[in-house]
Amino acid sequence: ADLPSSFRQPLGAISVEDLSKYDCNSSRMLLSVYGDIFDVSAAIDKYGCGGKNSLHTGKDITWGLLVGQTTVNNCNCFYDIFKSEAMIKKLPALCRWLAFYTSEFGEPIGRLDVFDREVELPPPPQASAEAECTVQ
Repeated sequence: ADLPSSFRQPLGAISVEDLSKYDCNSSRMLLSVYGDIFDVSAAIDKYGCGGKNSLHTGKDITWGLLVGQTTVNNCNCFYDIFKSEAMIKKLPALCRWLAFYTSEFGEPIGRLDVFDREVELPPPPQASAEAECTVQ
C-alpha cells in the first residue's frame, strides 16, 4: 500500500472535528484511544473503507473499548472514567488496548484535546459502566 507522505508525522493536539477528517476516506487514517492518536494508515485492509475497523477511523474509540462494543454509537463518547468505580476497574484493560495500538502502529502522533479537560467531562452512564468489556 502507498502510505501518505504525512504517515506517522506528529500532529500535536487536535480537536474531535479535526480528527474526523482522517476517516476511511482519507489517505491518512487516524483514530484515538484515550486521547492518544494513532496513525493506522498502514493497515488499509482493516481501517480503509470496507475494512472491519473502518468505522473507527476519524474517531475516538475509548468508550467502545471500555464497554466492549466499538459501534458508531460508542465512538466519540467522552466521560471522566475516574468518576466511576466500575470504570476505574477497567483501567488495566484500557492500558492493554493502548499497549496494543502502540505495538501495532508505533507511538501516538498526537493528542485529542478533549482529554486535556477530562476532569470537566461528565461521569460515564452507570448501566454502560457496569457492562463487561472486551479484553485485548
